[in-house]
Amino acid sequence: MEGRRVTDVQIRGPGCSSSQASASMMSERIKGKSLAEVQPIVGSFKGMMIENRGLTEEEYDELGD
Repeated sequence: MEGRRVTDVQIRGPGCSSSQASASMMSERIKGKSLAEVQPIVGSFKGMMIENRGLTEEEYDELGD
C-alpha cells in the first residue's frame, strides 16, 4: 500500500488451479486502486464465490474477466 492505494498484491497458500487463477486475476484487478475502489470489488467476489449470491450486471462488470 502507498497511502490508501494498492500498489502490489501477493498470493500465498495452497489451492486448486482454479482458486489460484482466480486469486491471480483478482490481484491484477485491484492493483493501482484505492481501498474505496477495492472494497466493492472484493464484496462482489465474496458474494458470488462464498455466499453463492447472484450478482447484478453492474457487479459482474466491476469484476471484469
